[in-house]
Amino acid sequence: EFLYDVVSNRHSGLDVDKVDYLARDDRRAFGSSGIVDPLLIENAHVAWGKCGRPKKCWRCKDSHNAHVKPSADKNNGEHLMICYPEKMVHNAMAFFKQRFRNHQKLYTHHNTNAACYMICDILLLADPFFCLPTADDSDDFEMNSPENETKLRLPISRANVNPQSYLLLKDSILDVIAVTEDVNLRPARILINRFRSHKLYKRVSEQAIVSHNGNDIDIPWQRKLWSMEESEIVSQIVKCSKLKSSKDVSLDLSEDDVIVEKRQIHHGMGAENPVSSMRFLPKSQLSKLRNAPEDLPRAEQIPESDYECAIPRAFLMRTVRIFCRNDDKEVCDHLTTCYHQFITLVQKREGDQPLLGRPDFQP
Repeated sequence: EFLYDVVSNRHSGLDVDKVDYLARDDRRAFGSSGIVDPLLIENAHVAWGKCGRPKKCWRCKDSHNAHVKPSADKNNGEHLMICYPEKMVHNAMAFFKQRFRNHQKLYTHHNTNAACYMICDILLLADPFFCLPTADDSDDFEMNSPENETKLRLPISRANVNPQSYLLLKDSILDVIAVTEDVNLRPARILINRFRSHKLYKRVSEQAIVSHNGNDIDIPWQRKLWSMEESEIVSQIVKCSKLKSSKDVSLDLSEDDVIVEKRQIHHGMGAENPVSSMRFLPKSQLSKLRNAPEDLPRAEQIPESDYECAIPRAFLMRTVRIFCRNDDKEVCDHLTTCYHQFITLVQKREGDQPLLGRPDFQP
């Protein structure tokens, strides 16, 4: 079973798949050497260890079934799993910190997500009027040729039901939409040109949600904000734009102008410490690693007090971000003002202090 953990580690998430894409993305995005800590590969061993996530582990959940091989059920929940020497605990924590950094600065960066929202909007605008043909592999067809008009065609949102249509739904779909002449696809073409000009949706505000342990939100008004649906936040912001107290009532703010994103990023296991699910071997047990499988040493969990200086204050970060679809600067500024008015109303309802001037506020 430990061979499966090499590719997809169900215990901690530290596997060659993550090692590969973190190294690749680090090199492409940040200009680093692209070399992951070689000690994570060289010092990986197989030993017995107590399952750190029995509710997520398929072996522990199914160990009561008769057909399951005697691995976790006859060894008190222990598995043959990938373990490391005790000295590697700081290297392991550094790996998960790198994962968090990549998610924060790359995978969920506000420009990355703004580009994703634009692509989604392009496909939504094109979906009612742009269809993909369905055809066999032997058919020679072009996407928009007249002779294919009689064949069954599927919209983009339904392309997944037909393999041949789905294969056409790749990165070049934007290029295909961009060269169409259908007047109904003009809004999609305009948005494609804006996307290629790097005029992305603007992030007008970002609010960090404070939590001392990653689970419980400390500040009442932030707890209320996080519990609201994105659509509800959008409607409340638009309502604020229609109030007489708004600084610029001449601007018309619609729900289509606003995108609300509730973002969560973590180190691999939500609010929990992923290193706590790993198992480590003391130096005195390393000599037993050549034993037969049943006589391999027992790896143990390392107390957090042994590496507390390397542990972040929280493993889970939440933020609420506001994007503006409209590229007009006045509309973006108006949306920022309306969002602050909305937050002030939430604070008053929850009996909290105003947003402006708080150390946790990020304009």
